[in-house]
Amino acid sequence: MKEESGRLVYINRTFEETFGLSLQSAVGQRDADWLPPEAAEESRLHDETVFAQDQPLEFEETLPTVYSRRSRAQGPRSPRRDIVGSQ
Repeated sequence: MKEESGRLVYINRTFEETFGLSLQSAVGQRDADWLPPEAAEESRLHDETVFAQDQPLEFEETLPTVYSRRSRAQGPRSPRRDIVGSQ
């Protein structure tokens, strides 16, 4: 889960295991801090699209994993909101 600035605020165990990041080390990082430049740019563009359209969208991305393979990640992204609905 990311905030609008692109910084990670939460990752789950599957994310930790797949990408080799712990929750403690990941929080506060941007994609460019841990992904190759082209993957980070694609991911950021997807994030910006979600926030601009203010609705959940689904994307497919190919990302490097700890297993030295590239993993296709497909899933929804949603704008993160607080309890009163603000971004």
